Amino acid sequence: MIPQIDKTWTLFLDRDGVINERIIDGYVMDSKDLILTKNVISALQLLKNYFGKMFVVSNQQCIGKGLCNETAINKVHADLNDILLKNKILIQDFLVCPHKASDHCNCRKPKPGLALQAQMKFPSIDFTKSVVVGDMLSDLQFGKTLGMVTVYVGDTDVPNFDLIKENADLMYDNLFEFAKTF
Repeated sequence: MIPQIDKTWTLFLDRDGVINERIIDGYVMDSKDLILTKNVISALQLLKNYFGKMFVVSNQQCIGKGLCNETAINKVHADLNDILLKNKILIQDFLVCPHKASDHCNCRKPKPGLALQAQMKFPSIDFTKSVVVGDMLSDLQFGKTLGMVTVYVGDTDVPNFDLIKENADLMYDNLFEFAKTF
């Protein structure tokens, strides 16, 4: 069940698989590869009416692997932000973990570092009044660690689906289906 949400709530969105199509066994390292998920603009236009702040939180180990640099990912986010702003959608910040999974950093989801970075910039963020939307188990675990409401969007025929079900407070096919529940 969705809690009573108002503008004091914060929305954390995973990028790949939620906002844009995930490249299986690959990375969105250039804006030409950024394909928005179906109805994502409509979804975000609905969600902005309910959440006071929205953030994108994304693991981007392509940087740590040396496949691209932070400048390339920042350009992808700047281009995405331009699209969103043209549609009157404000993302407070795009927060990225550039590390490889093997680096064991504190910012790679499911660890809480990206959310803590957001809270440092916006101290009014209350994680118990926050929602995370993701398409991976690590997104849900990230939210659970901080006491957020966790929303899974995606297929049911994926590895670890039993753990996903266990960690998801809510489940939808995509971000638009979630946004329509308000």
